[in-house]
Amino acid sequence: MQTLGLDFNNRLILCLCEGNAEIDIMNMLLDNDMLIFDRSMLFEGKVCKRESVEMIQEKYLSLSFKDKKLVILRIIDSKHEAFRLSKPYNEMYKSMIFTCITSPEIEILIIHKEGGIVDFKKCKSYTKPSGFCKEHYGFKKIKNKGFMNEYFNDPNGLLEAIVEYEKNSQRKELSLYDLLKLEYKFD
Repeated sequence: MQTLGLDFNNRLILCLCEGNAEIDIMNMLLDNDMLIFDRSMLFEGKVCKRESVEMIQEKYLSLSFKDKKLVILRIIDSKHEAFRLSKPYNEMYKSMIFTCITSPEIEILIIHKEGGIVDFKKCKSYTKPSGFCKEHYGFKKIKNKGFMNEYFNDPNGLLEAIVEYEKNSQRKELSLYDLLKLEYKFD
């Protein structure tokens, strides 16, 4: 299971998600076996909510994982969010921290699914995707836990939105697309 330098073989993945929407989406992708890793490879078998670096060090990095190494996979929307571990963790984990960017916000996937990316680009300098979805589609509870599960009730719709986002992206960072199994990627 390796892609773009991601090597999750014999690793335990601590998957940290920014918010409810990211957690919902990662759980949907995991539950439908669409990722290059599965739930058995996750720390305690679950996706976790993002915490401070200090809490992560205290709760997870001080533990022993027997013969597996811990990998930290962050699902966030900011390209510039600092994640600096203190000594000695910074040396131990510097090559095992992966940040998956969902810029400008994970809600951009809804805009892609709705076919509204052209309209969004007209106003994106002053509107976040979540605000756009509230205003244009009437999704008032878009940040609530479970909303993404209800909206993307068909995992193929989520998959199509991720692929569409990738096609329209000029990104240089790791994204959800990079975590998909090969059969879900376009040529």
